[in-house]
Amino acid sequence: MSGAADRQPRIRVLVADDERMFRHALTQLLAMDSGIEIVGEAADGREALALAADRRADVILMDIAMPRLDGIEATRAIAAQCPGAKVVILTIYTDDDNVFQALQAGAAGYVLKDAAPEETLRAVYAVARGEGILSPSLVGRVMREFARLTGGWNPNIQGFADLSPRERDVLALLGEGLRNQDIAARLSIAEKTVKHHVSSILSKLQLNHRTEAALLASRAGLAAPRKG
Repeated sequence: MSGAADRQPRIRVLVADDERMFRHALTQLLAMDSGIEIVGEAADGREALALAADRRADVILMDIAMPRLDGIEATRAIAAQCPGAKVVILTIYTDDDNVFQALQAGAAGYVLKDAAPEETLRAVYAVARGEGILSPSLVGRVMREFARLTGGWNPNIQGFADLSPRERDVLALLGEGLRNQDIAARLSIAEKTVKHHVSSILSKLQLNHRTEAALLASRAGLAAPRKG
């Protein structure tokens, strides 16, 4: 990651957690990566919201249980006020309600605090690229919760019919968990074209981010797209 980072602007990261020792330790760990610039630390949700705008953060690592404003409400406010910033929830909570509420609020990722440091680092890079990420242990549970809350998703309604054949191809590959660059290679198109298709898919299906699109694609059992 560091080699690629040398040729690109560093990712501006804000860490929000009310546990001071954990926050400092995480900040120091992330600061060791040459592709990351730590732009601030927040001890509660309100401070995270203020710093996200003031420091122009690209990625916010957000705890859930914080004073004054919890992480989910802070995520919702950041999504509305700082659309360019991406939030990764970093928490001990694994229950379905917290996970799904965070995704609905606009979080681009959900990672557990006991994950390996490499997983947290991968999450920062993934959401900075416009991708979504979930801790592997949560994927199945999120899919079940999504199905419960939506009553099951029918791919023939709610905008699916408006997708172009190429957008359906991209959606299917999102369901396989592929990154934009991998989708571009699979379909022999430019990565910026993939980004355009993803934006269009989210708009037509009225989704907040690609994680939801991937879950829907997987739930719908979309066939592997044709190449070309």
